[in-house]
This record gives sequence, C-alpha cells and structure tokens, in this order.
Amino acid sequence: MSDFPEPDLPELARAQFDGAHATCGECLAYHALWPYLRLTSCVGGLEADRAHLTPVLQELLSTRPRKILIAGSADTGVTALVHHASGAMAVNHRIVVVDCCETPLAACRRYGARHGLQVRTVMSDLRSLDLVNQFDVIVGHSVLPFLDATGRHDALSRLYDALAPGGQMLMTSRLSADAQSGASRTPPPVGAAAALETKLRSRMAELNLGLPCSTDAFADQVLQYSNGEFRRTHYARREDLDHELRQAGFQVDRWIEAGFGTAFLGKGIVKSNARQGLVALTRAK
Repeated sequence: MSDFPEPDLPELARAQFDGAHATCGECLAYHALWPYLRLTSCVGGLEADRAHLTPVLQELLSTRPRKILIAGSADTGVTALVHHASGAMAVNHRIVVVDCCETPLAACRRYGARHGLQVRTVMSDLRSLDLVNQFDVIVGHSVLPFLDATGRHDALSRLYDALAPGGQMLMTSRLSADAQSGASRTPPPVGAAAALETKLRSRMAELNLGLPCSTDAFADQVLQYSNGEFRRTHYARREDLDHELRQAGFQVDRWIEAGFGTAFLGKGIVKSNARQGLVALTRAK
C-alpha cells in the first residue's frame, strides 16, 4: 500500500466496515466494502482519476485558505485527495463533507482529527442541501450516478446555490457508450459476485489484510454489493453532462479527460462497454 495519499486506509477501512454495520441501511454493503475495494485495486474510481484531479485541485487550493464542500463521500478518499493537493495550506482550509449516510461522514471526521484538518460533516441528501453562498470550492466525485435525471438537476441546482460568488466546482463523472437512463442498471453476470470475492480475498491476503468478519459473512457482503443499485452511468457524450450542468446554472471552464483515456474514439464518444472519466471545472454563469 502506497503511503500517498492514505497510508492509514487499512485501519480506516476496518473502522468503516464496523461503522457501516452500526449505522448503514440499504447502503451497508457498499460502505462496508468500498475502502477494501480501493485498497485492493478492485475498483478504479478515485485512484483512476487522482493524477488528473490533483493538479487542478492544487491550482484551486494551494495558495490561500478556502471553504471547501465535498459533495458526497463513499469513504475518506476525496477528503484525503483534497488534503494532499492543498499542501501546506491544508490546515487552513475549512472542509465540509456532505453525505446522506453517517458511516462515511464518521470516517471523514476520523481522518480530519488524525491529520489536524478542519473537517465538519453534514448529513443531508444533496437534493435538499440547504447551504447557500458559502463555498469557494465544491468537489464532487462520482456522485451523479446515484441519482435519476430529476435528482441530478435538483442536486446540481443546490450545489450551484452553495457556491460563494466567484466559487468553482470540480465535478467528476463517467462517460459510457451504453449509458443507461432508466431506474436500474444491467444485472451483473452470473458468477460475478463469486469472482469479485475471490479476487478481493486474494489481494487482501497479499496485503496481509485479514477479513473483517467471517468468511461466509464476507461472501454475503460481496454478493449484496454486486447486486446493489448504484453506480449507473448516465452520459454517453460530453454534451449530455454539459447540458445538465448548464441547466443548473454552471458553465464549464475546462474539461479534463480522466481515468482510462484510451477508451475515447473522439468527440467525447467512447468504445462500447468502456467507461471514461470526465472532469468538469465549472463556475456560475
């Protein structure tokens, strides 16, 4: 495990696994397993985008104190990314993490306390967020796939309202040639959960990470995670995301292609079944 940006992620992963079983509802398997999936490189996510996000965040955060909103947080990943991109300014920023579940919020508070950061958490659905004209920088990473079209508009409109004058939002999403706009995603192939469990346990063993529960319970968690309704990809083209951002009042200052760039065919279209990270640096119109 690299010492950047989360050398304490193994310990935080175990704490979040236990916390998820104490406080989660339907999101239990997702929040319980997500740090372990990141630790073992079984998901791309933030790790795939980090190299592309860090330089932009350094531009936004490394020169003066900022009030930062992290819009949605599966675990400590985005908080850690903001921390390290901020450099020496990190302790001067005021960070607010918003999520609708207490589990990742508690993890972010632990991370902040451990690293001397000013981290406050707010348990709220982004669609009903009530923080107006407060933030210099908003960071959202892969939060839009959890929402339908109406929910995305409501959430983006609330985030627009949360920006202070002159503020900017960094929003990461995904493009996919087979993007779905319906209420559910394609069911995983038969055997996908078992394959993921085998891969996850093997890589945990390589990292000397013990299972956080019994083997049977862990297998059940992986099955629930694999069958969960989350991480839909709504955008087949860059223009689709641009349209939703503009509808909420944002203009895009810069597009950054992130993740696995070889999936692009040009003009924002991606190969069949491939996913491409796309970062929008935005501001109010």
